[in-house]
Amino acid sequence: MNWVIIGLIVFLAIVLIAVMVGKKNGAFDGNTGVNVLNPDNAAEKAEKIVIEPSKQRNPEFDIVERLHFIKPSLYNMARKNNNTFFYEYDQTIPRIYRIEKEPIVALIYYMSEYLTNNILNNGTITIGLKPYKKIDSFVFMNVIFDCAGTIAINLNKVEEINRLLNNDFDNEISELTHIRGIIKELDCDVFLRHSNTTFTVEIKTKLELASEEIPAIIRDFKNLDVMVMDRQNLAIERINSYLKSLGIVPKLVKDFTEIKKVLNSNYFPDLIILPINILKSETNVASLKFWHEKINFAFIFNNKNEDVKTDIRSFKLKMPVVNDEIDAVLAVTYDKAHGTLKKDYI
Repeated sequence: MNWVIIGLIVFLAIVLIAVMVGKKNGAFDGNTGVNVLNPDNAAEKAEKIVIEPSKQRNPEFDIVERLHFIKPSLYNMARKNNNTFFYEYDQTIPRIYRIEKEPIVALIYYMSEYLTNNILNNGTITIGLKPYKKIDSFVFMNVIFDCAGTIAINLNKVEEINRLLNNDFDNEISELTHIRGIIKELDCDVFLRHSNTTFTVEIKTKLELASEEIPAIIRDFKNLDVMVMDRQNLAIERINSYLKSLGIVPKLVKDFTEIKKVLNSNYFPDLIILPINILKSETNVASLKFWHEKINFAFIFNNKNEDVKTDIRSFKLKMPVVNDEIDAVLAVTYDKAHGTLKKDYI
């Protein structure tokens, strides 16, 4: 009998100890007796996952890379009013900035969209990046939108932008409201200039450099033999200007007949740059197909209205072109000319 009592006492003691330990660790609910998890205690014991922002999102951005990213949208939106976008910047501009200033790219996009949809028809919109001062790690930059058309600028819409800048506009103008929000966020100053056929928006902003520029792979392009069909096309003029800045002296020809004479004489340049509308002639297409295995061709597209389908082996330069794209075309052409090309582009 004594052993029974002793055993019962030991059993009750064990149960009492278990209950006390359970309450301390939150393993039991005192009211229901159900085994539950104490959230606070679990949070303390669980392995904590620390998300570092720098690992989730790059803390810097390359402004030229971002211009290339929005380019397909600009190329397509230019179709509505038959406009053409161009980028204009010096190849030596600082490119890498802190991510906090990335909304400048959204501002460029939305302002471009508003201008091509509302201000201009049958014209050109040049988006320029022009740094004008550097203090420590800060770059002061003008972002300039130059609109030039063959018909009158829509002055009613110009007035809308004036009202935007003066905070005197209806909430219904959602495009401008969004643009205004980004302007405020970046603390930009905006200036307008216009005539009957031109319109300029100038945005003054300050960007903070994020890191040292990454040095590019340098090739000496100046000995490349480049032929350009010059049709007083603004896109071709800008590409010619950039080629010259690299030390290339492009050979200009006035029409496709001249190009055929050159090729028929068994003289083959490293690269021939042509406007895409040259392919509207089936005779021209047949000629190019005959030569395209021997020569690198690059076709220039102004907007979606000219987006001619072609199976000719070629580069396609769709406006607005960033200089990096031209560099890439020249690099492939260079490597092919020197026998160092590992993989052809087609």
